Amino acid sequence: AMNRTPVRYAVRKRTPVLAVLIAFGIGAVALFTWGPSTTEAQAAEASLDPAAWGDDHVDKKLPQFTEGGECLFCHRTESISKWDRNRHQRTMRLATPDEPAMQALAKAGLDELAVMGFAEVVPRLEQFRDLLRRVDEALLAIDLVILIDFPGFNMRVARAASGRGRPVLYYVAPKIWASRPGRAATLARDTDHIATIFPFETEALRAAGAEVTFVGNPLLDRADDVPEDRAFRRTFALDPTRPILALLPGSRPQEIDQHLALFLDAAALVTDSRPDILPVVSRADALPPSLFEGFDVAVVDDTRALLRHARVALVKAGTSTLEAALERTPTVVAYRTSASSWAVIKRVLRVNHVSLPNLLADRAIVPELIQSEAKASEIASSLLPLFEESGTERKQQLHDLADIEALLGATGVADRVVDIGVELMDRASA
Repeated sequence: AMNRTPVRYAVRKRTPVLAVLIAFGIGAVALFTWGPSTTEAQAAEASLDPAAWGDDHVDKKLPQFTEGGECLFCHRTESISKWDRNRHQRTMRLATPDEPAMQALAKAGLDELAVMGFAEVVPRLEQFRDLLRRVDEALLAIDLVILIDFPGFNMRVARAASGRGRPVLYYVAPKIWASRPGRAATLARDTDHIATIFPFETEALRAAGAEVTFVGNPLLDRADDVPEDRAFRRTFALDPTRPILALLPGSRPQEIDQHLALFLDAAALVTDSRPDILPVVSRADALPPSLFEGFDVAVVDDTRALLRHARVALVKAGTSTLEAALERTPTVVAYRTSASSWAVIKRVLRVNHVSLPNLLADRAIVPELIQSEAKASEIASSLLPLFEESGTERKQQLHDLADIEALLGATGVADRVVDIGVELMDRASA
């Protein structure tokens, strides 16, 4: 992420040079500078259709949250009239890797900090502390902090920023509804606004005194550029006649270690009963192909197309369960972690479901097999009925999944988050 082309936001404003610190999903920290228009900003404008640029134009881009934050996506809008009255143009851009503050943060080895669980984090504590020290130093030149997910680290950044009097916007809030509800009061104290992506998150945060807006879920803003079934199968040399079982074992190396063999064992049991079924594994972009070598199974790197064209999916608990629901693919959810992490999770978990479709619906839509229940035989038994076109389990799940999208808000999520950020900056500079 550190070497990406600068992300620019062109808006109308009179304020002098400002800067924005963004710490996103995996703890990657990026500096955004907000200042007068430059030649670089003008070049960015010229790359767009000039007819789209008027006095009311705003080019707004924001990282779209994905599971773990391994990928960043940007969105562009053509016109925001609310800033018509502000005639002085300024830009907000991603700091380049050669800037001192960015260099300090880049040296932290951010990709290596992408860990989950409790026992798994302990070996990285010194890295976290070192990164936090660097961020605290960088805050001296920052005027707005946008934190995205990664609460174990970002809540400490929020406290540091708040202590330095910097406004804080938290996007993709910590899951206080799942565990550790006491964090709501901490968030209320250390943030100026929280932008939530699920409707059930707002009540507890607001009750704790936080300023909260449900902005909608960023998955709704994805372009519908999925290839049709024939083209997808041709690209990855998949048999066009066999129904697909999609296997999504995770997006981090530790998740692959915990789930891939289990998922393949379950798939083998499924194909023992139904030889016509074709198991296909999804490889997240951030994962090296070497993690999947040595397995006799098709591997693809287009998760959304795989989910859309699969008959059934086996998915590790996480954001991918929601992606499967939005593609209306009947799903079984499974999850394993280390025994020590699970011992802690059991003590703090406050919800009856772990998959997002079930949490959104507040009832069991998709089967969940967690930790000791996540056995190949149990998973296969849950998967097989979903392949039956006229089966009760498949029909019921398809019916229930059709209601999920309406619970996620409206499109334009990135725009709403940027609007909140601009308002906080305006408030701080007033």
